[in-house]
Amino acid sequence: QRLEQLTKDMEPALAAALTGKALPTVEKYVESYQGNFGSQPFGPSGMPNLPKVLDRGADTPAGQANIEKMAKLGIYDRDALRLHISEGGNPAYALALAKQPGVGPEVMQQVYDGIQGNRARIDQTAKEYGEHMEELGWLVANHGGAMTPEQLDKAIADYGKEKGPEWDAKTKELKDRLATQGESLLTQLAALDPAADHGGLLDDVAKDPAAHLAMSTALQANPGLTTGPQGEKIANFFSNPAVQAKLGDQGRKLVGELATAYAKETVLGRIGDLDPSDPASVARAKDAIGGLRDSRFAKLLGLSSSQMDDVVAALEDTIPKAGESADDVAKRLTNLDEKLGGIKGLDKSTVAGQLLRGVGLGLAGAGFLFSANKAFDDPSLKNSLKVLVDGAGLGQKGAELLTALDKVDADSAIGKFGSTAAGKFLGVLGAGFDVWNMGESFAKGDIPSGILYGVGAAGGLMATLGAGSLLGPIGIGLVVVSVVGLGIWNSTKEANKHEPGSDGGASMRFLQHAGLSESTARALVDQSGEGF
Repeated sequence: QRLEQLTKDMEPALAAALTGKALPTVEKYVESYQGNFGSQPFGPSGMPNLPKVLDRGADTPAGQANIEKMAKLGIYDRDALRLHISEGGNPAYALALAKQPGVGPEVMQQVYDGIQGNRARIDQTAKEYGEHMEELGWLVANHGGAMTPEQLDKAIADYGKEKGPEWDAKTKELKDRLATQGESLLTQLAALDPAADHGGLLDDVAKDPAAHLAMSTALQANPGLTTGPQGEKIANFFSNPAVQAKLGDQGRKLVGELATAYAKETVLGRIGDLDPSDPASVARAKDAIGGLRDSRFAKLLGLSSSQMDDVVAALEDTIPKAGESADDVAKRLTNLDEKLGGIKGLDKSTVAGQLLRGVGLGLAGAGFLFSANKAFDDPSLKNSLKVLVDGAGLGQKGAELLTALDKVDADSAIGKFGSTAAGKFLGVLGAGFDVWNMGESFAKGDIPSGILYGVGAAGGLMATLGAGSLLGPIGIGLVVVSVVGLGIWNSTKEANKHEPGSDGGASMRFLQHAGLSESTARALVDQSGEGF
């Protein structure tokens, strides 16, 4: 217990070192106890501290050595291990213990049961988030189509103000909790052997939209999860063909999100103020681009090392030269488009191809904007950006990028454009999955499913473009509404919840943002038979 308290807020390497200093005393005690009594020295009340302490250095060599040393002593309490993992703990100690003679199957069952328990926590959080966002989800699904994007943004913002600070705080708390739980699930799954069967665990994860939502939220909240030793484990696990086969479409989507998060963290998050006239600034940008050669990124995209060399070279060429015009930069992006098109698996129809074109756009745009040295609200600058986008042949994605630009504070530093708007551009790609599904559903006549997918797509875009503001967690909330099926109700009984007499006029006021008078909005939300 004392060791758990001491290591609670320590850096992993220091926690592992301190734990290593304490282990000889622990070993001596365990050997003495077992020599006298022949049983486990720690029961359900004492055992929980051990895996917590070992977790804190699990990704360091010293920490791994501590885990192996304790596992050989065979310290084990079934209920404590399962509870530790179900509360989001790392299964590293349990997995090391499972390799010891005579305990493997039983301990592995506790690992699987613990991860299933963690999934149950995630399902509960998603349910709470869905209930919290239920009314807003209905309003966006039913009234959002009557509004311009600007009107919808204002309607959502006014809704949040009307609900008050407690509602805002609850929205953020649920989003943060979902991200934390998603991070723990990513860590737990990545600790498993990707080639093993896992007793149907991966099949259950594949069928659980809340689990995927939590992992996606974690990656969006903390792209750094894809870096370091833990990031490599996550990439190796989810890019494994056996895991992909079991997770299906959800797994492929998650791989795309992992690659996007890695690109955000290693390239767009590190280029800073890209000044084409400053050799040191350009060198930093090229060094960041070189980080894409990392094997985990290549695995996620399914590319060989030689292909990644070609990708890095192509991206380096997108960095503008000092004094270049918008047309010159547009030509660079056109060249990038052509070069990527010549690499197998990177044409514009693939997620990987779109992602790398987004990185190139971010690099070119950051450098060009720094050189232009103009404010974000300059119409001519937007026109120049349109040239960049059209020159790259990015079409619809370019329009979404310009929409993102309208959401950037005019007082923000121009140099930050490369790491913010470009990162948002990449995040937009994830919403494309839901847009595609929405179109397919409407084409099949499945209107409710189409609306639900549309809510998910809108939420994904808001979460990406509104990062750092209230729109971010609200967007995640709308995705939750879509995922758990709370976006639309078909019956009159459910619709009546949103009549002026039942919801305090929230639905009516929301619809007024479409430019309608109060009397018109009241008539349109009236489900009694007297309205429309």
